[in-house]
Amino acid sequence: MATARKLFRLFKTANEYHKILALLSKGSDDDFDLYMNILNRIFFGAYWIFDNLTVLSAIKFLKYDKAKMAKNASWCWFLALLVGLILYLRNLIYESHNAITLEKAIQDANAKEKGEDIEKKNKDLAAVRKKKVDLWLNIAKTLGDMITASQGAGIPKALIGREFNDGAIGIGGFVSATITNYQLY
Repeated sequence: MATARKLFRLFKTANEYHKILALLSKGSDDDFDLYMNILNRIFFGAYWIFDNLTVLSAIKFLKYDKAKMAKNASWCWFLALLVGLILYLRNLIYESHNAITLEKAIQDANAKEKGEDIEKKNKDLAAVRKKKVDLWLNIAKTLGDMITASQGAGIPKALIGREFNDGAIGIGGFVSATITNYQLY
């Protein structure tokens, strides 16, 4: 059943290719952000390729070492998550700076002005605070996924000499899935 459900993911690499094209056509004022997002999509694309090779090897369509392909897939997934985490942390720092700037502007405006300008700044501040909450949720979700991805890549065994137990992996997956469902709702 686990392999059968993965057959529906065979062409997800094409989605990553289209996401890269969309990023390139949209462009960005921030080159670091653009390149990191493209790198993120490349790692996810590689993850899907190795995941596909794992599935096709498991059903004996191809003759690759499915354990090696699964480990390669987990490494690509982990690296994609790591790049995403860097982006989330960078954006959180940026939005925190924006929040501080807006709070100061609102305090200054309250002392001098009234009306629409203060109302607009308050709306902007509310939007920045919402972005910060979303970024914190994305960080927690990514860290949850990193538990599973690092386990598949063999990182805990290499770093600390032992693997995560099923409970830790389950909690990581539960956190990630719960946050994803919350964000979709």
